[in-house]
Amino acid sequence: MKINKKFIVYIYCIVILIIHSFSVAMGKEKTLLFSLKESISRRHSVAMDYYQSGRFKDAILEWKEILILDSTDEFAGKYINIATEKLNELIIKHTKFAEDYYKDDKWKEALEELNAILAVDIDNKNAQDKIINIKAEIIRLYNIGSNYYEKRNYIKAIEEWQFLLAKVPDYPNLVKLISTANQELKSQMQTKDIILTYYNDAMSGYKSGNLQLAIENCRKILNLNPKHEDTLKFFNMIVDGYFKEGMKYYEQNQYAKAINEWKNVLNIDPINEKAKYYIKEAKDKYEEKINKYYQKGISEYNEGNYLKAINEWQTALKYDPDNSEIKEYIIKADLAQGIFYYRQNNLKDAIDIWERILELNPEEEKALLYLKRAKNKIRILQGNE
Repeated sequence: MKINKKFIVYIYCIVILIIHSFSVAMGKEKTLLFSLKESISRRHSVAMDYYQSGRFKDAILEWKEILILDSTDEFAGKYINIATEKLNELIIKHTKFAEDYYKDDKWKEALEELNAILAVDIDNKNAQDKIINIKAEIIRLYNIGSNYYEKRNYIKAIEEWQFLLAKVPDYPNLVKLISTANQELKSQMQTKDIILTYYNDAMSGYKSGNLQLAIENCRKILNLNPKHEDTLKFFNMIVDGYFKEGMKYYEQNQYAKAINEWKNVLNIDPINEKAKYYIKEAKDKYEEKINKYYQKGISEYNEGNYLKAINEWQTALKYDPDNSEIKEYIIKADLAQGIFYYRQNNLKDAIDIWERILELNPEEEKALLYLKRAKNKIRILQGNE
């Protein structure tokens, strides 16, 4: 049987290729195996460095990574257990120290111990919670002192801050705040003497009927101490008196007087909402009354009832004495009534009206003109007699 040479060469080449591929694969496997061992070796080195420097949790994480790469690595398994024990011992030790320091009111040292736990176990929930609680208590004590300080109760403020300082000696600015509170306390003692003098003057003014003097001295007190209780009570008493007086006038429909009383309230207490409300209410009623009498006066005037018109407008002026428009209408009606008297030869009443107008407005031309005519007419009539 004759064998084809080309076929033999073909088979030979295939065999050579298979052998080469197998050799390459074996070479890659050896390379990967070597790389894996090298990676594990590096991780062992890093883990041991962490372990020797006390970073047990980081070491444990490295050895756990090694076990992922090689679950049969006994060294990693062994040292995970050892490092876990060391970590737990360290946490227990720092926790005990922190508790002892806290009981002894050494909160700064307690926080240092708890932070030492987080340095080796950053996710330690127990340490995190205790740090939060201690810091919250520190802030609470600081704020209690601040509230007392704002209320000028410097003795209490100093007590709270000194209590906190004993627990946390390096609390920022606390020594300075205590010093400032001590200075304020000294100043406060001097201020109390001044306030007492002003208060006595205020009471003397009030008892003698000099309310303005009483109020002025009370304001001096509140400039020194805006929360002085006796002065605030006294002010409230005065405000209440003005307010009740205003209500009395309001119920009697004496709106202008009521408004004046409530303005007195606002002079003492500018933000008094009740006084503001009733001033607006009174003004609305006030304007309603003025408009009512004003419109009645217009109606009477248009019908030629000048005296009735004047009477309505004068009633309106009781509510608004400075209303220049109503005053002009009264003059206008007076002129018309005077002319009416003049035409009826009631010269005396006509002259009385025009002279009254000229007392109010000496430049009123029509009044001057008709007054002159009336007087001339009287002279003529007297001449004829």
